[in-house]
Amino acid sequence: MKGQKELNDYKKILSHNLKEKRKAMGITQYQLAEMLEVEDKYISRLETGTSTPSFALLEKLSNILQINLSELFVTENYAAKEELIEKINSQLRRTNIKNLTLISKIINCIVSP
Repeated sequence: MKGQKELNDYKKILSHNLKEKRKAMGITQYQLAEMLEVEDKYISRLETGTSTPSFALLEKLSNILQINLSELFVTENYAAKEELIEKINSQLRRTNIKNLTLISKIINCIVSP
């Protein structure tokens, strides 16, 4: 039973990371499907965790997304991330418009491609 849970965890991580990396590159599911020579519905199933890709497809994905294969399986602490976002939002609400403008410019430099 434990092995099945671990497999499901990896499928969740893979599906989340695939979707995030694809979106970060500005690629649609349809475009990614064309690059991989698969149906676009298959990409949707990968991103929802209802399908599991072959190793060969994982290699193609990592090349297209310009990442190490292992990055598709790396997990962040999502709860900690959400907590940090809330803390930052709270701090932003208490700052003045001049500082908010500066912070916005800094964020745009960091987050924008």
